[in-house]
Amino acid sequence: PNFYDLVQSVHEPITALMNADQVFLTLWDEATQQEILLGTEPEKSPSNRSAAGEATLTEWVLRAGHSLAEENLQTPALISPKQARLYSAASLLGLPLFADGQKLGAVLVAHKEPHHFTTDEIALGEQAAGQVAAALAKTRQAGNAQLRPADIDTQRQAGSPESL
Repeated sequence: PNFYDLVQSVHEPITALMNADQVFLTLWDEATQQEILLGTEPEKSPSNRSAAGEATLTEWVLRAGHSLAEENLQTPALISPKQARLYSAASLLGLPLFADGQKLGAVLVAHKEPHHFTTDEIALGEQAAGQVAAALAKTRQAGNAQLRPADIDTQRQAGSPESL
């Protein structure tokens, strides 16, 4: 499977599990220190690559090594107001994706209404994120070059996001 297949396969279960309005997966590009943000509909996803030097929730959770919540995106504590506006959400939970000691990205759980993430919700989300990370790592190990950030960028610039 390719990365968009993976996004499609986890979107509905995680959305339902977390009672979320939207779920995004990000892929972390270690070389450029940027995220590539993907949703289930690439053409409707927020800007697919973060601006250089602009901290994202993905970067924050990968640095911290654990989940972090932005419960009020009107006045975000971690990300910039510009980043917060990309999600059309009131609250956002970042769940890091790690596998084999590598930073893979994050699952971002968005709620359109203000939402307090309970410890039980976060623990449940972390379990799901662990499974996503394992699937992503397995796909990468299978030699799927489409999961490299540079390849995703190249294909998106060519105008064929659905081929990812």
